[in-house]
Amino acid sequence: MPDTARPSADRPTTLRLNLLAAEAYRRELLTEGQLARLLDLDRVEVREILDSSDSDQSEVDGIRRSAVSSAVVIADTSTVINLSATGFAEGIVKAFPHPITVVDVVPDELALGRANGHNSADLLEKLLSQRAIDLVSLDDAATQHFEELRDRAGGTHAG
Repeated sequence: MPDTARPSADRPTTLRLNLLAAEAYRRELLTEGQLARLLDLDRVEVREILDSSDSDQSEVDGIRRSAVSSAVVIADTSTVINLSATGFAEGIVKAFPHPITVVDVVPDELALGRANGHNSADLLEKLLSQRAIDLVSLDDAATQHFEELRDRAGGTHAG
């Protein structure tokens, strides 16, 4: 049952999904027909989504898209694991509108999972070799700050 208190309750898709769909279309990863099937919409509705998302001035959660167009996403170990679990990691990374970066400790943390049969380390290696994801090293001060942010967010680390 839709939440009638929310103005978007009667929409078949969310604003974020619309922007992601438009980005995938813009990058020629999906056609209008493919989007229509994936979103369970007719092509007229897909065209309306694409037209309304065309501008770089689209707003997401009240923030102008142009203000975040240079954003970089820093993915931690759990993000890569979740991405791997989707089974669609490569498509998601390619469709994502911002560069994705991992810190150099992430491959080592993922490698620990190989002993348990997890393949997230292999996926990350593939995405790094394809240059779909970037790898960065942090100095001591940046590492400390990253760990503090991760710990505040409820993350864990291997060490």
